[in-house]
Amino acid sequence: MMIEINAYLQTEELRLIMGSQDFYFQKGQDALQRFIALELEDSLKEKLINLSKDYEAIQAEAQEDPALRKVLETMFEVIAYCDSKAKDKHLFNGYSDKRVVARAGVYMGPWIRNLVLFKYSPEELPAGSPKNAFRYLLDPRHEITVLSEGHRKLIVKNLYGGEYIPEAFVINTKAWFEQYELTVSNPDNYTHLLSRLLYSLSGHWLEGVIGLMAADGTGWQEDYIEKVKKYDGCILWNSKSPSGGNDTLKFLSAIIKDEGTFYLYYASGGKVRYRAEIIDFARDQKELDEKQWHKEKNLLYYSEKFGDYSDGRKNARIVFLAAGMEKVGDVPVSAFSFYDEYKQPTQDNLSPIKKEPEDVPVRIPDPKTGGKEVSKTDAPFKPDPIWAAGNREDLSHH
Repeated sequence: MMIEINAYLQTEELRLIMGSQDFYFQKGQDALQRFIALELEDSLKEKLINLSKDYEAIQAEAQEDPALRKVLETMFEVIAYCDSKAKDKHLFNGYSDKRVVARAGVYMGPWIRNLVLFKYSPEELPAGSPKNAFRYLLDPRHEITVLSEGHRKLIVKNLYGGEYIPEAFVINTKAWFEQYELTVSNPDNYTHLLSRLLYSLSGHWLEGVIGLMAADGTGWQEDYIEKVKKYDGCILWNSKSPSGGNDTLKFLSAIIKDEGTFYLYYASGGKVRYRAEIIDFARDQKELDEKQWHKEKNLLYYSEKFGDYSDGRKNARIVFLAAGMEKVGDVPVSAFSFYDEYKQPTQDNLSPIKKEPEDVPVRIPDPKTGGKEVSKTDAPFKPDPIWAAGNREDLSHH
């Protein structure tokens, strides 16, 4: 099957990739190689390995231990080249365009944990986006920036045909694109070009739920964005389960397992104005008890009792754990595609999304304009200092 791709090849991003004389992610490769080459004293090595399992603990310890903090900042630099949502990417990514390997959306805790495993116990590193990103940076000619295992399976199923064999994915991708006779100035950039083309062609292979959208124009999000800055995360809830029931929830659970997060968008008046980055969810008291979110994070509006998520009129049917919330530029709801036959949300519905815009402008205060909001595409999700801490507040309805 041959699909027309000439229009995509004329975009500025793809022209830069094809014309680059250097490896497109050389700075990321250098950062990863520096981290791998670090020789640590046994005590620091043991501390790093033990604390890598707890993102909050390793940050707290790094406040007191300059040597650990230096190692952690080296790791942040690596991650800043791997994921568009990497924390403090604006500080650690040395490219003027802040280019990254992928929009993986993996939470920082798994990035840290997997990076340590990659250095010290690579045989224990699980399949998924972090492993694929690290392997790509070190060997770009034989790896690819399609990081999601879920996406790889769908590409094979709906575009290439045949059985998904992880070890053969890059070979099969190169074989499928041979029909186009593509060229790049630096051979190291070829697989990234193929990856960007695959995502440009996502309408031909991508299926399933990738996120949710709620209808809510009450305006509580403005205050929420400010409050959550003092916390490690926050709680959101809805009085209806997502449309599509268990099928939708299975897709979302798979995203969390594979990629770490998905977006919950909030729309009103035909425009999406806010979004939250969802890390996990619970549907009842039993699941909430099993999650034990509060033991790892200082959370805004958390309660151990599922029944407490109520505003007196409506009760929660699903509770979300979010990394935070941000204001986005007024993006038309029409720019999103909904899964199956579901429509855009009304009232309390949570509509499943199957496709979202490639770039969503984020609205953030700009000190240069006296605090007036400006739009920045892929702005850092939490631009606060990496050692931020806060205090717990009372439970509230959202």
